[in-house]
Amino acid sequence: MNTSDQTDKIFPAIVKAQAEMPAVRKSATNPFFKCKYAPLDSVVKAAAPILKDNGLAVVQGGRETGNGKVIITTRIIHTSGQWIESELEMTPEKNTPQGVGACLTYASRYGYRMLGVVTDEDDDGNSVSQKEPLKEPEEKAPEAQPDERSSAGDRDKFLKAIEETSALKHLENWYKKHRNEVMALMEGHKDEVIRAVEAKKNDFKLSEGE
Repeated sequence: MNTSDQTDKIFPAIVKAQAEMPAVRKSATNPFFKCKYAPLDSVVKAAAPILKDNGLAVVQGGRETGNGKVIITTRIIHTSGQWIESELEMTPEKNTPQGVGACLTYASRYGYRMLGVVTDEDDDGNSVSQKEPLKEPEEKAPEAQPDERSSAGDRDKFLKAIEETSALKHLENWYKKHRNEVMALMEGHKDEVIRAVEAKKNDFKLSEGE
């Protein structure tokens, strides 16, 4: 996180704004996890009047790095000229205009959270690197359901491997390699592993933003 040389006016203003900020209504639904999250327009709409009343504004800009990644810079500025900013670097799941655009949208929303301006709790975890809902394998001939003991054993093995990953890229490569195995688990076990992947991604993103 970067700041202007002086922060004596902007920090008290942010503290006051945070105390006044309402929780953002989660009005959008993630079709894969069947969970709700606050879309970017709702986040901006909720934050704007309170930021204005406290002499604050948020400015965001995005750019591609040339190596398949995108960076969103979120800067909070104060009427005094003081500012703080944070950058978030992400890798789109697909290097297409739609994939990059969706990644920028998610990073813009996440930028508000990183700076502590908006009090919503983001549970749209798969958007960190999966900009389109994860899809189940195409329907095939019915297969035997894995027995619970075997599925639980694989789940425990996957959870341990996820916890031991040391970097976001390592985690993403692991998931790509083992995705079919994860999807073959029993429903409850599969959900646990996917949630663990997304939680670990969020941890890495928050760590990179500090």
